[in-house]
Amino acid sequence: ETEATAWLGAWRDAVTATSGRAQVMEGVAKQIEKNLRVVGCTAIEDRLQDDVPSTIADLGTAGVKLWVLTGDKMTTAIHIGHSCRLLNKDMHKLMVSVDPIDESAGPPGPIDEQLAAAAAFLENNHSAAYAAADDLLGEPNPYGIPDADSMKAWLASFFMPCLGGEQAVGAAGSDTAPANVALIIDGPSLTTVFNDDNLVEQLLKIACTCRSVLACRVSPKQKQMIVRMVIRGSKTKPTTLAIGDGANDVGMIQEAQIGVGIRGKEGRQAVNNSDFAIAQFRFLKRLMMVHGRWNYRRMAKVIVYFFHKNIVITAVIFFFTTNCAYSGQSLFEDYLYAGYNFFLGVPPFCLGFFDKDISEKAAMTYFPCYAVGREKKDLNVRIMSWMMVHALIEGSAIYFLCKAAYMGSESIWQGGTGDTADLQVFGTIVFSVMITAMLCKVVILHYTWNVLCIAGIVFSIWLYFFFLFVYGAWYSMSEAFYWVPYHAVHFAPFWLLCFLMGSGTSMADVIIETARFYLSPKYSDAVREVEHNPKSGLPCDGTSGPEPELPEGHGSSPSLNPIQTSQHGFSRGGRAGDPGEIGADEHTSQDSSDSEIFMKNLTYRPSSSRNVKSESAVSAVPAESAGTDGR
Repeated sequence: ETEATAWLGAWRDAVTATSGRAQVMEGVAKQIEKNLRVVGCTAIEDRLQDDVPSTIADLGTAGVKLWVLTGDKMTTAIHIGHSCRLLNKDMHKLMVSVDPIDESAGPPGPIDEQLAAAAAFLENNHSAAYAAADDLLGEPNPYGIPDADSMKAWLASFFMPCLGGEQAVGAAGSDTAPANVALIIDGPSLTTVFNDDNLVEQLLKIACTCRSVLACRVSPKQKQMIVRMVIRGSKTKPTTLAIGDGANDVGMIQEAQIGVGIRGKEGRQAVNNSDFAIAQFRFLKRLMMVHGRWNYRRMAKVIVYFFHKNIVITAVIFFFTTNCAYSGQSLFEDYLYAGYNFFLGVPPFCLGFFDKDISEKAAMTYFPCYAVGREKKDLNVRIMSWMMVHALIEGSAIYFLCKAAYMGSESIWQGGTGDTADLQVFGTIVFSVMITAMLCKVVILHYTWNVLCIAGIVFSIWLYFFFLFVYGAWYSMSEAFYWVPYHAVHFAPFWLLCFLMGSGTSMADVIIETARFYLSPKYSDAVREVEHNPKSGLPCDGTSGPEPELPEGHGSSPSLNPIQTSQHGFSRGGRAGDPGEIGADEHTSQDSSDSEIFMKNLTYRPSSSRNVKSESAVSAVPAESAGTDGR
């Protein structure tokens, strides 16, 4: 008891020491920690979850830039990086640390010198990737006047992809692939970096050039600041996703545009502060590759369609206004005009709920298909501009063709009965043509059909004509519109214009899409052809599928079209005895017909099973921007 009392007094003095506290506490602890016999120990299990390495590898294949932010020390973090396949043995590692990396080495230099040395290494050995990172950095300036080079690049990006395929870009957001280099930095170094804006910009440029980034010994606040650095330091406005399972990840999850919480053994703080909650890290792949991709394409289609159909009716009203000397006369009956979006309301919702351009199994097999959302290919300035031009052309065709049928001494509306068509009849037929044309448009946009989608189209047609005839027979509601629909449908030209011209306006979409499909197919087009071909050998039968790759050396689209009609069919082996490629060898299939379609350039390799610590937090960002994959 005397010894314990004396030691406790010394321990209290050590704890309250004003200088050299750590050394004093260590010396006092050695006084009591002697002549001990170990009888047992306890520990908390801290291991990788199932399929974490394969998930990280697949996300990398999809072009997602991954950063890992962890509180472990550097040695442990590097081991974790290798075990989860964020790092590999061929990677050159750039280490920035305030502590000696090797015990035999001397003290490291200042942080700014270490970053300068890392930048010099990248500039000398990976100059293309390092120069490409400059396109990412800088504050967005929407009011600035672009220079000639920027304008040329913008025009090229606007017009060149009109018939182009889905481009696989590097991590720096250009055609240049990221350098096979990993940046490893610790928390104390980040503290120094965040106090200097120049160092922040230099760190972000180095990180954008590297393939992987691993930050260790970082605090929760530093995790949040890293995500903020990526978002605010890039003029490409990257989309960041942060994933974690602990309370120390809450700041990072809230800072990122998309926050994902893992419900684990560290409480529910991450889940409660996230946008999405999953049970294990491996479910992130399905969340992004399947649901994320589907939802992006659905929402993009619905948005473009809504703008399209409203621009069409606006164009029709504009052309009519010029014909009536800007008198303010309305072409359509008031209630009919007000019900335009109501009549066309159900089909877009079915499109947004159920459409799937490729199946779930194909999306989980051919990960480069994810590039369509990562590179914003379905909703951008070019798509919206083309939609506006097409809607104006379609609106002018609807109005002027109906007007040509309406006007003239031999008007088709007279029909030999002595009746003539007035403004209300003309407006009704133009409105009916627009309804059928917009329904044909949404039909073309569909990749997937089910009972509800078909029912939505049928319901819209029924609802429109039901309203037309009921409202047209209701004298007290509108005297001017009374019996107009019955008078209009009495003549055969009404039905010819309504259905033939309504569907004819969509023929341009069919022709353009067919030409694009055969002249410059997208990666997803090729995958869809493989999926629908029973002889393709696509591993989408419920078994574990291989991991796809875009052909090397193709920046924008394969040199040989991935969709071809050939006398060579599909085979699992492209080369003799190689089960890892879809058949590119002309001798692999002897019984194939000319109608069989195959993808010559779509190759895949077997995937291996791998595993993230349950406490790791990963933030995934599109490849054109710096990503954060935090722990």
